[in-house]
Amino acid sequence: LTSLVKNKTCDAIILHDIHNREIIKVAITCGLPVVACWREQNQKINTVSLDEYFGGKMIAEHLLSNNLNKPSHITAMLKTHPACIERFKGFKSVFTNTSIKVIDGKFGIQGGYASAKKLIPHIKNKKIDSIFVVNDMTAIGVIQALSEASVSIPNDVSVVSYGNNPIIDTLPFKLTTVDEQMGEI
Repeated sequence: LTSLVKNKTCDAIILHDIHNREIIKVAITCGLPVVACWREQNQKINTVSLDEYFGGKMIAEHLLSNNLNKPSHITAMLKTHPACIERFKGFKSVFTNTSIKVIDGKFGIQGGYASAKKLIPHIKNKKIDSIFVVNDMTAIGVIQALSEASVSIPNDVSVVSYGNNPIIDTLPFKLTTVDEQMGEI
């Protein structure tokens, strides 16, 4: 980035999900227009971001429209990750008078697998009828754990995810997921 700015080979800078503070500092102080595409707002940079709150709300409305009113949520870093916080706030805004079983585990396939194991007894006791999973990769682990426990999707529990990662097309069934459309942003 520094050489691009020094050589004047660019007229503006677009940052995408960069967390290196030195690169951000160079971008902010170089004198060129800067736009960032990420989830965290920065006072010094114009930012294009997703409405994570709306995404969580949309998922909850979808579940309710399908008569699913015993929700659970598998997430990670719920107290510190801005996207996770906002998605859950949006989700909760629809289920205002409903208890939501929340598993704050880890991202990824292994994290989803471990988190789903904790929900299986609640699913088998019919205390949970749906799972909102923080992202598609985590959902793959959830699906694996449910399958091993002979929990049928969607007959025993519905699973909804976030991201529309191309890898979900390899699953043996269609996973309902929010399409972030990051490529278009």
